Amino acid sequence: MKKISIIAAATALTLSQGVFAKDIAEGTFSLSGATGGGMSFINSEVDAADAEFDTFTLEFETFARYFIQENIALGVGFEYSNTNTEYDGGNEDEETSLILKPGIFYNHSLNEDNGIIFGATLDIGSIEYSSTGSETTELDVSGITFGGIFQHFITENVTLDASATYSMLTIEEDASGVEVDSSGLTFGLGATFYFSK
Repeated sequence: MKKISIIAAATALTLSQGVFAKDIAEGTFSLSGATGGGMSFINSEVDAADAEFDTFTLEFETFARYFIQENIALGVGFEYSNTNTEYDGGNEDEETSLILKPGIFYNHSLNEDNGIIFGATLDIGSIEYSSTGSETTELDVSGITFGGIFQHFITENVTLDASATYSMLTIEEDASGVEVDSSGLTFGLGATFYFSK
């Protein structure tokens, strides 16, 4: 009797893990968007210099993943950022960055409502900086990013996301060849939509 109870308990545990796990099936496609900022209008005045300037920033980040087998995905991300600063007197600075992020990802199910996607990306892109009266400066960006995204399923196909990523980037000026190494931790909020075949 004791042996049958142990087998029944083990079977129930195995079946319940399958039912409650939020595994992502092969052939599933996901599309994510995250807040790396947004649009902001900032008006600043500097007392000592009696100067005033307005800043407009637009940031956009999206990620597409395709699960090549259960819980394992290949994906690519795209980041766009544009900051425009207008000074009193008509002078203007503008910085635009475009970064492409191909990578590989693994979904670790916590339960039926939650999971963590771990991933690593290769980051390739450029930054362009221009200022009134000066030549445009172009910079190449390369590096890697790795981290995790905690996902809470609010419906069967939609998650709310909280992410933490660590990036190590090299930024090189095209004209001079001068390089700057940059690294840092980034936190974000977003959402993901899943589409199954």
